[in-house]
Amino acid sequence: MTGAVPRLLLLVDGPIVAENAGEVFLRSLFLHYPVGHACRLALMRSVPSSPPANWIGFPVAVEKRVWERRLTRFGQSVSRAASMALSSYSRSIRTARVVDHGTAFGRRHAVDRVLAVLNSPAVIYSASRMASALRVPLSTLVWDPPESLAADLLMDRYSAARLLDDFAHALEFSSTVAVASEGMKGAYAARYGVQAKVMIQGIPAHWRREPSGHSPDRDSFVIGFAGSAYASAEFSALLGALSAARWEIAGRKVVLRVLGRGTGLDFRSAVNIEFLGWRDPADTVEQLRTTDVCYVPYWMDHDHALTVELCFPNKISSYLAAAKPLFVHGPERSSPARFVKRHGLGVVCSSLDHDAILRDLERLLLDPHLLLTNADAAHRAIDDELSMDVFLNRFAWLVGIDRRELRTLAPAAFDEMMSDA
Repeated sequence: MTGAVPRLLLLVDGPIVAENAGEVFLRSLFLHYPVGHACRLALMRSVPSSPPANWIGFPVAVEKRVWERRLTRFGQSVSRAASMALSSYSRSIRTARVVDHGTAFGRRHAVDRVLAVLNSPAVIYSASRMASALRVPLSTLVWDPPESLAADLLMDRYSAARLLDDFAHALEFSSTVAVASEGMKGAYAARYGVQAKVMIQGIPAHWRREPSGHSPDRDSFVIGFAGSAYASAEFSALLGALSAARWEIAGRKVVLRVLGRGTGLDFRSAVNIEFLGWRDPADTVEQLRTTDVCYVPYWMDHDHALTVELCFPNKISSYLAAAKPLFVHGPERSSPARFVKRHGLGVVCSSLDHDAILRDLERLLLDPHLLLTNADAAHRAIDDELSMDVFLNRFAWLVGIDRRELRTLAPAAFDEMMSDA
């Protein structure tokens, strides 16, 4: 039920930097939240020497958390007992300090609700305890399954099981829950009995572009990519396929346009890559507008099976805002592949084989009608699931606010605040 505007305490793990997908997501929401009605507690591995006191107009506090990754010595993991001890220390003693500081911070700002992004063990341990201490409702956002967090941190089996128990408790304690994809929504309804809503990065109306067909350079075929290249095997397979074809498909020179901090990959052959570095979200969309297709690599290995089914890459919002077809390079069961097929947004390639990759890219290149059809489908998908209106409506539901209480920002002011580090 919606009512008076609650004073929110946003609890989230990670640095406060504009060039981060999670930060873009949160800024998109809180730039619309009423002034004076929110504050942020940021958990970080190390506290900056001069921590920020303000975040897009809201008070912010920074708290150090324990590093959860399994300890190593001389490149080898230490004993299971040491790993369990570190996890137990983090879950109990360190978490108590986070909860105490967060509770004091929340009381100082008279918060009425905690909104926790369950993106680290530290937040998962703290969220329900902090809301209980403050005697306020808890709302939660889930971007990644806890199993993936445990695997990435090399947690021992006992500590991972305890993390999953705490995650389940946080969801059960929550009055409202938002998740990353339709797959996660269905899985968590079955597993935890949670009736969640899906929240994917919203696209402001002024970012949306009309379909432009092929890139202006008719002699080239431009593949756009934005963000981090976390699916390195898939990305390497794309580069290998293009190198094998001498960066040419159907008589057109292929260019890979990368927006971000770089791929982090080791190039062992000639490439034709245009690095544009990090760009703010609005400029990213503009740079993607003159591409032919946008690339979405997603893990095909067994270790990431749960992640690809439940998570959703927010770069897809920028791709669709640019009205470009998608080339999803990942499993058929993955959330982006299912999304693309549901809306008719492009091509899915579920192989690391060079010939298969080139064949699927050629399909997009040789069929201009397919490109324009996909672009039209992008606009429909935005209207149905990815518009800023949909995004903010679900945010209002998540925190128990009347949608009409959220602020309306001028496009220039919104873009400036989104790119301000």
